[in-house]
Amino acid sequence: MRPYLAILLLSSCSNPVRTAPEVAPEPVVIAEPAPEPEPDTEAPLAEMPIEVPADAGALSGLLTQLESTLRDPEKTGEAIESYGHLQQRIYRVLSKDETKAAAVRAGLPESLHATFDANMSGTARSSHTVTRRRSDLPDWDIIAPPEPEVLIELYRAAGEEFDVPWTVLAAIHLVETRMGRIRGTSHAGAQGPMQFMPATWAAYGEGDINDFGDAIRGAGRYLSQMGASRDLDKSIWHYNHSEDYIRAVRAFASVMDEDPMAYRGYWGWQVYYQTTAGDIWLAKGYSATERRAIDDYCGTVDHCPPQ
Repeated sequence: MRPYLAILLLSSCSNPVRTAPEVAPEPVVIAEPAPEPEPDTEAPLAEMPIEVPADAGALSGLLTQLESTLRDPEKTGEAIESYGHLQQRIYRVLSKDETKAAAVRAGLPESLHATFDANMSGTARSSHTVTRRRSDLPDWDIIAPPEPEVLIELYRAAGEEFDVPWTVLAAIHLVETRMGRIRGTSHAGAQGPMQFMPATWAAYGEGDINDFGDAIRGAGRYLSQMGASRDLDKSIWHYNHSEDYIRAVRAFASVMDEDPMAYRGYWGWQVYYQTTAGDIWLAKGYSATERRAIDDYCGTVDHCPPQ
């Protein structure tokens, strides 16, 4: 922001003009320019999509700012989604560059090291659950999820009812459908915001498989029936038979266990689809009733990787 310019206001008088007595001129005082204001940390950090800074020091500072901003209850709605997406993009970049990740971690406050390690692990592990990259895009709709305050109450209620950590329900929701942004059937045939196979839903679900409240309760009931109170990892394994899946869920849950406000960042994480042409962001509004050519979608957006 530029310094304010001083404006001299001249006033005119309607009285008759009188001759003023001669007086000695006042000395001219040249004011020092006003200092540049500090950056406005309350302003939006970035518009999406953006390039993630290449410099490790800049990334450390940005992640530190993001962690503080995302846990600020004054920030809501689109701001949280934008900040959360930026946080996600940084971890996605760092998960592919161990040298830079180590440098970024070294520049963070020690209080954020556990959060950084968990997010790095969760990001890499959840990516490993995809066993084959596709040459086209899915027949999904990408929708807006309910507000974070709404979802967190659903997790807490189901967690209390079925004696399951609410943070695990939230982490499963994050890994499965990015908090319900994906509306469609998986390659294996799973459906709904918590991705139930139809036969599993018939046995453990109640109500509508696509309803957020019903699906989250169904997940709580299923984990409980699979012995969550005795062996939480084993119950998560029944949800998805993958060690990477278990470790991703537990990593993200651990961050929310430490500070429930960290959930707000995850709520902003977006859907990235792994293809042979690179990882493609399926933004809100993406819609396809059948599998879609990559070029067809990427010709309508500006955030696809170079083809």
